[in-house]
Amino acid sequence: MAHLTGDQLKAAFKRDGAGTARILQKSLQEFGYPISLEYTIKEMDRLVAGGDPKGGPSMFLSGWLKDGTD
Repeated sequence: MAHLTGDQLKAAFKRDGAGTARILQKSLQEFGYPISLEYTIKEMDRLVAGGDPKGGPSMFLSGWLKDGTD
C-alpha cells in the first residue's frame, strides 16, 4: 500500500469506499486477519464517523486513519 496520510485515507474512503476498503482488507489479510470486505467497509464507516476501535483489525484501521499508512 502506498503511503497516505490519515486525511488522504479518509478522503479516499469517502470517494470510493468499496475500492479503498478492498485495499485495506487485503493488507489486513496479509497480517493474518481473515476479514470480509463487508466487515472492512462497516468498520471504516464507523471509524470515520468517530467511533472507537474494537480490537484486532479495527486497531490497525484506526491507526491508519490517525497516523496514515506506510
